Amino acid sequence: MNLRCKLFFSIFVLLLGTGLLFAQEQANPDNQAAESNVTPGEQAEVQPLVAPEPVMQEEPEMQWLWGEVASVNKDAQQINIKYLDYDTETEKEIALTVEPQTTFENVNSFDEIKNSDTVSIDYLIGQNNKNVARNISVEKLENIEETQDVPQAVEEIMKEDTGAQLKPEQ
Repeated sequence: MNLRCKLFFSIFVLLLGTGLLFAQEQANPDNQAAESNVTPGEQAEVQPLVAPEPVMQEEPEMQWLWGEVASVNKDAQQINIKYLDYDTETEKEIALTVEPQTTFENVNSFDEIKNSDTVSIDYLIGQNNKNVARNISVEKLENIEETQDVPQAVEEIMKEDTGAQLKPEQ
């Protein structure tokens, strides 16, 4: 029985101590004047209020997409791109605005971009959810010229490696 009393008393003291530990002092205007070392007849020195620093808006994060040009509106300087949304695995279309600061790769200007071109675009989501293209790279498919017939090339490689000659298929 004595052990139970000691345990109960210990828990009570522990709870009381944690309550005091987390207790906060209430603000009292009379107490604040006493703490600031100002006597009741004196005027306290007034500190000017300083406005909080304005919160800087973060630069929007650069986005990237790869897709096919669906339409080009040269008058509005806008381009629509069909692309695959990897999250939903559905094909979507996005409108992008081209500005004078937009850079181009594999083309000299916006005027050279045409429907069905494959493009890679870096863009920012600007004010009012307006998508602004920062870099447009048009993918150019290069013509692959075959310099040799494939079986002939394989045969030449085999000769160099083993000195053997391949037998033609029948």
